[in-house]
Parts: sequence; structure tokens; C-alpha cells
Amino acid sequence: MKMTSKQFLAIVFTTLLTAGALLLAARTFQRKDREFKYRPFFRDKTEYDVLFFGTSHVFCGVFPMQLWHDWGITSYNFGENGAPIPTSYWVMRNAVRYHKPKIAVLDTYEVSSPKFDKRGFRFFLDIFPMTPTKLLAIRDLTDSKNYEKFLTNYEIYHNRWKEMSISDRFDSLFHSDYTKTKGAREITSNEISIAVPNTYEQTNELFDQSTIAMNYIRKFVDFCNKNDIIPILINIPYPANEIEQKKANAVTLLAQELGVPYYNMLRMNIVDYDTDCNDSNHLNPSGAYKVTDFLGHMLNRYGVGGDFDHRSDFFYKSWHNDYAEYKKSKLVVTENFKNSLMLLNCNKDTYSLRLFLPEGTELDRVEQKLVAQLGENIAVEYVPASSGTARRRGILHDIENNFDTELVWQK
Repeated sequence: MKMTSKQFLAIVFTTLLTAGALLLAARTFQRKDREFKYRPFFRDKTEYDVLFFGTSHVFCGVFPMQLWHDWGITSYNFGENGAPIPTSYWVMRNAVRYHKPKIAVLDTYEVSSPKFDKRGFRFFLDIFPMTPTKLLAIRDLTDSKNYEKFLTNYEIYHNRWKEMSISDRFDSLFHSDYTKTKGAREITSNEISIAVPNTYEQTNELFDQSTIAMNYIRKFVDFCNKNDIIPILINIPYPANEIEQKKANAVTLLAQELGVPYYNMLRMNIVDYDTDCNDSNHLNPSGAYKVTDFLGHMLNRYGVGGDFDHRSDFFYKSWHNDYAEYKKSKLVVTENFKNSLMLLNCNKDTYSLRLFLPEGTELDRVEQKLVAQLGENIAVEYVPASSGTARRRGILHDIENNFDTELVWQK
């Protein structure tokens, strides 16, 4: 039977309607936190000087808004938990289609990471629309049995409607909120701490195996060189064991082979693990503040900052607005004495503390370091201990607004 034009149009219309409905459903049920983190990157009309790629070490260890405030550098943090280096390479390839940076920075933690990680692939690349570059990424990172499963998000996310509220569904469709951190970790009271990590002796030995991840570092550098982007390799500091140090040392030779800069911060005196670790493998905000300060000085030497300082540029006004919002949530006042001192180190340009301690109070080694690193931003006074429960208290002074807040900590 010959198909009529009406039947043909009906089939086309039904197919398009079904495809549209599936795409809409996948979009609606996609993870809200991914949308929240990356909306500014896709929406922003201004350009980014620097893009950062890597694992949670980058996510927790680099503050783009600090680079903006201190240097006028515009940057975005693509760090994510457990990201294999091959996946980070393809995230970079997809990201530069929307904003081409002057510099691309790759953290080389775990150079023995696998080529494919199903969770990591979804966590990263689902944020990008389907393009020829994303198709190449899917083809490269998956095997033939799984290839088709990654062409759409629907199979993964279609059951999320059971756990989503009405507001979640509305937000997914209309994109009403976004992070002010430019991709970095939000500082919240339940995520910050001062850990006492394991310590290891430093080793100069090298990891003597060639890995898939090393080959993708080569691809990362090669792509940047061909596209007029400066590639920089880093290793954000953490209490690395002997094997991890060997891997970091091996990247030194790889960087020399490729002719690119490599900053192995495991071997630099940038952070203090007594005060700057959130756990055994990540930095807390104080450590991230110090690493970001180092990166600002380093990036400035490569021409970002100075002549590229955008703080007085009218077209970057939105960055000032975002920083104002970011600043409001940057200081988390906690009931934990050490955490409060640690967070103040990230806010020395904004706050100072007059600290009152009961007579006879002995600060432990970590507390002494936390006080010392605040320098002129803290004044310590010893007062007679009151009857009852001895308390540590302080007057937090907002330098810009000339406003005081009283803080009290249990002993």
C-alpha cells in the first residue's frame, strides 16, 4: 500500500514529538547539582582566561572567585570527584567549544587512572549538549557494547522523577539558580574540618610504568598547542604516600618531554598539613586559599592578570555581582574553635578577630599555628576565667562595613 503524504507527515510529526518528549524528560530528570554547577559557564557572555581540570583535588583546592578578587583573572573549575585523566581530557575538548581560554590547567593526580569510568563519564560529560566532539568522546571512552547507552541521558535519569520535588522539576527546566563559586566547592559548615592526616617520608623515586593516563596528558598538551592555548600541568598538594609521590615525580619527566610547565606542589612548601587538610586526601578552605594564591602569582607570570586584569572592564560587571554574593557565604561561622580560625585565614582581607581566652588556656600545636597564620588579623587577650564553664570568645570585626559580631566557643 502506497503511503499518503498525510500518513508520512503524521509519522514524521509523531517521531519528532516522541524524540522531543524524551529529550525534555531527560533534561528535567538530570541531576540538579550538575546544572547548578555549570550554568554560569554556559550562560556567561564573557570569556575565561583559565579553565581548571582534574579530580576533587581541583574541585576542593582552587577558588576561581579568589583569583578574580585578587588578580582580575576569570576562570572556571571543572574539577570533579574521581575524574579519570582521559575523561578530563575530553571535558576540556568539549568545554573549549563554548569558551576558549588562554590557559588550560590539568591536575595530574592519579596518573594510573583508568580510561573509562561509567559514573565519572556521566558525571562530567552529560552537562554538554550532543555535538560531534561529544560523539568522539563517547566513541573513545566507551566500548562498542556501551556506546549507544551514552547517546542519551534518558536511560540513566528517567527514574529520578520518584525522588524529585515539583520545585526540582521546575528548576531543571527553567534553570533558576546557579553557583557563585565558578565551579569550586561550596563552603558549608558540614563539609569543613581540620584533619590530622597520615604523614609520609618524601621520596625522589619515579613510577617506572607508562600508563593510559600519561598518553592522555600528551593528548591534552598536543590539543592545547594546536589551538593556541597554554597547557600547564599541576599536582595540588595532599599527604601523598610513597607510590603517589612516585607517580607525581614521573610527571616531571613527562612534562620535560612535552616542553610544558609542571608544578608539583607535593614538593613545594605551600600548605601546612597540620592546618590545611579536610581529610587524608583533600585540602580544607585554608589550604585551597593558599594554593589559589600560589596559582594567582604563577598565572600572572604567563600573562594572565596585569594586562588581562578585568576588574575595571565594564563587560565583566557580572563578576563583581557574583563575587558580592560569593563573599556573603564565604565565611561560615561555626561552633568549632579551630574551624573558625581556619576559615578566617581565607578572609583576612575582610575580617579581623579580637580573641579572648581564659587565663591559663594552653593552645595546642595546631591552634598555635592557626593563630600565627592570621598575623595582624588577630589579637589575643587573656582574661580572668569566669566561674562556671570557661569559654573562649571573640569579637569578629567586618573591616569593610565596620561591624562587629560576637563569637563564643565551648571549651
